[in-house]
Amino acid sequence: MNTVKDTGFALPGVIFFIVIVSAAIAAITQLNANQAISTGLNIESLRAYYAAQSGIEWAAYQVSSNSSWCDEEDLTLAGGLHGFSVKSSCVARRVFVEGEKTVMIYEIKAAASRGTYGVSSDYVYRQISTMMQVEIQ
Repeated sequence: MNTVKDTGFALPGVIFFIVIVSAAIAAITQLNANQAISTGLNIESLRAYYAAQSGIEWAAYQVSSNSSWCDEEDLTLAGGLHGFSVKSSCVARRVFVEGEKTVMIYEIKAAASRGTYGVSSDYVYRQISTMMQVEIQ
């Protein structure tokens, strides 16, 4: 009579395989979750940029409509940029006289943010600036 003494030989190999596959699935799931969070923050960052760009355009319109306007203003945005806090500011930098024309150079800055720094996990902030020249009459 032959007795089999090799019973259960494949069990450690199967358990090892299951543990490795489970660890790989857990790592891929975590990677997907991190990527989804990163994509969401990138979208919010882009929205903050466009909110700041709106602040630049608003201040540029104010300066071009009234060259004596050069101030700091908090803006409230609606639509897709609702929830962002935008602060636009203007500084008159230089005056040039070219023939009979007087040209003023302005520096316009705008900063947009949403959330609270250090408190909100989805806090975003973007600041942009530009120079603008306006012919004064």
